[in-house]
Amino acid sequence: MTKNKFQLKREATYQLLLEAGMNCFSEKGYAATTLGDIVARTGHTKGAFYGHFTNKEQLFMHVLDYQLQLTNGWTDIPKQYSPADTTLEEVLSITLTSLGQMVKGVDKWIVVLIDFYQQTKHDSEIHGMLKGKYRKWIAGIEA
Repeated sequence: MTKNKFQLKREATYQLLLEAGMNCFSEKGYAATTLGDIVARTGHTKGAFYGHFTNKEQLFMHVLDYQLQLTNGWTDIPKQYSPADTTLEEVLSITLTSLGQMVKGVDKWIVVLIDFYQQTKHDSEIHGMLKGKYRKWIAGIEA
């Protein structure tokens, strides 16, 4: 099915908001990032934001899904190297460098996750969603 102009524009706006959120969260932290910061980076309005997400927490969950997509296959990187030809340190360095490139240079993400957890620690629904995403992440590593 061919997408119409409106659908393509909507998808592009969603992608811009997603990437802007990921970058803003990484740069400022979850708590300090405002919707204004995110939409200013995209050139869109808060109305456009609310056309895609109900709140900042929902955007964050979408960003986590996006990061899982970006890093899909990262566990295959070490399998490309033979222990006879490559040291563990080299494999770790190559793998972590590749992982950093996959997430488009976004760093400090562990700190952002802790910030998000602290801001939402009393919301059992959000924590249930976080646990589900964590299980997916662990399953990827185990594979």
